[in-house]
Amino acid sequence: MRLRSIALASALAVPAAIGLFPGVHPFAPHEAVAGVSVLLSLDELTAVSTHVVLARAVDRTSAWEELGGGRRIVTYTRLRVERSVVGAAATELVVRTLGGAVDGIGQSVSGEAQLTLGSRSLLFLAQGEGALVVTGMAQGHYPVVELEKEPPRLGPSPDSGMLLPRRGPTVSAREELLGATLDAAIAAVARARKAHDARR
Repeated sequence: MRLRSIALASALAVPAAIGLFPGVHPFAPHEAVAGVSVLLSLDELTAVSTHVVLARAVDRTSAWEELGGGRRIVTYTRLRVERSVVGAAATELVVRTLGGAVDGIGQSVSGEAQLTLGSRSLLFLAQGEGALVVTGMAQGHYPVVELEKEPPRLGPSPDSGMLLPRRGPTVSAREELLGATLDAAIAAVARARKAHDARR
């Protein structure tokens, strides 16, 4: 399989790709070693997410699509929802991620969420261009780590790309959620969303 790595700046991140790669449109496919984005806070993730769910990836399919001004491979993953934390309750959702493999050609997008079939994750989702996408790419994907005789905890998405530190006192969602128990993480998300809704 031919494998091409492409980087895309998150629509929610400061478009660092513009500064680091002058003359390159941030949504155009290009050779790169990592996606670049600014660390998002839990408040930011929950504020722009239409859904936050605990779900298991049960099926997926990849295809070529015209997206963001270019032709690229995308993957649609069907999620079986175990618990809805934010958004309307649903039993299943379909989410689109960048990258995948079609007819022996593969595209890998550093910094994108990588949803493994059979795995459970806490996922922040938002409405993208014609489909649900993972909010903040890998920053909105937290696989559940099952530990023997311990409560399940949240782990990192397999490839987070290059994450730039935040400015100011607010900690990132990764700092707040990685290693947290699933119950504590869900409670933190619910508090963040309640605080956001109260400010509206």
